[in-house]
Amino acid sequence: MPKDTDFHEKLKKYAKWNSREDADEIKVKIYLWGFREITDWYYPKICMQEWILYWNITPGQKLEVNGKTIYPNVKKVYLFPPYTKFSGIIEKNFIQFYIHFRATAPFDSVRTEFITFDSDLIKDNVFNVVSCISHNMQSLYLTQTVLTALSHVPQKMLITSQKNILDSRIRQVLEKINKNPGAVNSIDELAASVKMSVNNFHRKFLKYTFLSPKQYVLKKRLEFARELLMNGVTNIDEIAEQTGFYDRYHFSKAFKNYFSFPPMAYRKYIKEKYKQ
Repeated sequence: MPKDTDFHEKLKKYAKWNSREDADEIKVKIYLWGFREITDWYYPKICMQEWILYWNITPGQKLEVNGKTIYPNVKKVYLFPPYTKFSGIIEKNFIQFYIHFRATAPFDSVRTEFITFDSDLIKDNVFNVVSCISHNMQSLYLTQTVLTALSHVPQKMLITSQKNILDSRIRQVLEKINKNPGAVNSIDELAASVKMSVNNFHRKFLKYTFLSPKQYVLKKRLEFARELLMNGVTNIDEIAEQTGFYDRYHFSKAFKNYFSFPPMAYRKYIKEKYKQ
């Protein structure tokens, strides 16, 4: 019997299911993505609030996850849920496609274990992402890639609470920062907001995120600034103010250190990249 006939016979068994009009809505937000040759990659400790998807088109990366050493296989995609702790180092230059994203329930509470699946399942989408000149279509292909990845998260990894993943006080602060990354909050104020001493707050924050509170706040401010540069015509002085920087000079210096482009050069690069 031909292969297609076998599949259709197998599929027919499920035709007895009732049809439904309602379906749970799952939303994803992509914070960062890229496709490039990696020439300098050393992260002794990584722990992100976002999901991370890696697909290495060529070998050269070494990862340490939950005590295991992994050399990413070019035939596999690697998916790390939020707050999964891992480290990595480059052994030789490699080409990588990556996405950092967040997702709504039930994918906002997932056990911190990495997941792998066959790269054939996303390779067409990835090609469309990196070769597309339409910003809207590129966003569509990125979203399709993320949803395909999430469909391979085992049900046993979904949990009903994040209490076993991180301290609820730290999660509260993270949510506060993420909701308004441009707010000017001192570390003392953040610690006080969850009734923690500054020293204890700093220690626990570093334990769960591998970043100090100051480093995390800066990271989120710069990522917010990047969105403003990409999605609008807000001038640099206004962006500096909206993202909590003292002035344009301090903002521009911090942005270049993080993204390797001055703000105006980055905006020009994005406009050229997505020009129809």
